[in-house]
Amino acid sequence: MSAALLAGAALAVMQPQPAEAQLTVKLGGFTTFRGATFDGDAPGATTREFQNEVEIHVAADGKADNGLLYGARIELENEGAGGGIVTDEASVYLGGAWGRLEFGDQDGAADQLFVFAPTVGNGQIDEDWFDFAGPDIDTDDLLLPTDTSDSTKVTYMTPEIGGLRAGVSYTPQLDSEGQNVVGLDPTDPDTDNLYKDLIEAGIGYEREVAGFSLEIGAGYVHGDANDGTEAEDFDAWGVGAQVGYQGFKVGGAYNDNGDSLIETDDPDAKSWNVGVSYEADAWGVAAQYQKVDLPGRGIDIYAVGAAYQVASGLTVGPDLIFFDDEDPEVGDGYVALIAVNLEF
Repeated sequence: MSAALLAGAALAVMQPQPAEAQLTVKLGGFTTFRGATFDGDAPGATTREFQNEVEIHVAADGKADNGLLYGARIELENEGAGGGIVTDEASVYLGGAWGRLEFGDQDGAADQLFVFAPTVGNGQIDEDWFDFAGPDIDTDDLLLPTDTSDSTKVTYMTPEIGGLRAGVSYTPQLDSEGQNVVGLDPTDPDTDNLYKDLIEAGIGYEREVAGFSLEIGAGYVHGDANDGTEAEDFDAWGVGAQVGYQGFKVGGAYNDNGDSLIETDDPDAKSWNVGVSYEADAWGVAAQYQKVDLPGRGIDIYAVGAAYQVASGLTVGPDLIFFDDEDPEVGDGYVALIAVNLEF
């Protein structure tokens, strides 16, 4: 090899190379302990129990040389009885000035942009209080329109313009996530996979004026019933808002799930909620009311709660929930709990 070639090779190696995009990976999550005493009309029910919830969050974020934003979000959680760790959500995103595309198992656009009654700490009506006593349905899922939860989907979110943001999601098959692939139409009318080709649309607006804050959210969900099931095509919608001033917030929402059977065993589920909260420095208090109307059955839920930040990431607080269910197997009762939550 000639001296000229050797010199040229050396110069090429010494030339500064374009910096490659670097991923920043962050680890976070929370663990929440709940101790509760409760009472209801269900025969043979216990009256006190503990619960421990754990989530581990992994966030990877990068920016390419051309300005493209990209990354991933992964959430792991503990199972109920087995105690193992499973994947709750996992998605990849691409973003830029044009908005954001999300691919994977996570909440859809209607869920991400919706607003309902304000809460503090453990969440009062927006939490799994019914695990201890009360209705045999997830009433917190009825705070907003029915949705596809973490079914595998594609979502597009617009950039925020003047406080306004919108999004749309497409889910090929309900309750299909992870590596699951639905290869055949269901033949069992009682299958969990009731719907296909689900579309979620959401819009949100946030603004602050003269010390007041305003947040509005609306969602619409459509699903086509899979052939061979007892389900029907459905259209669900909801709208909610919150107004804040000097630590106070008041808000609520109304939802109509139409013919959806995702959250309930019967169609025509409707619900509304209203609440107020106050937060100052390290503490906060809140109260809410939720009304659930099902065919031949009504549920009234009253909740109050408080939260105090003991140290960075560490919060403790009580919740008290009263419920009155027209289902005689549930009846009326209460759940009183204390939650200790550590976020990291």
